Amino acid sequence: MILEAYGQNRYDEMSSSNPGQIELLEKYALFGFHILPSNDKYASFPELIEIPMRSKNGTTVSIQEFLQAFDSGSFNPLVYGFFPQNDIQLFRLQGTNRVVFIDRQSTILEQ
Repeated sequence: MILEAYGQNRYDEMSSSNPGQIELLEKYALFGFHILPSNDKYASFPELIEIPMRSKNGTTVSIQEFLQAFDSGSFNPLVYGFFPQNDIQLFRLQGTNRVVFIDRQSTILEQ
């Protein structure tokens, strides 16, 4: 998944300069990214109208395209513009009853 999102050159660079980054990315892709059913307790969290891609030109995809990719069985969260931080992140998906839930880095690394 890392190679798909970052390419071989960037992967090799991270492997030599920051192997902990590789570990975080692998665990994040496998265990740290979730799509959950929404409920009232999430009402105060930001709502996304599009999903950012991991790119320098600000590319986005629609919520529906994102959910289709998620449900496809070959979903790679690393190609999207999300990344785990020190705190949990939660985003409501406009027009759906679902939210994006990203675990905090420390929780991901404990996996």
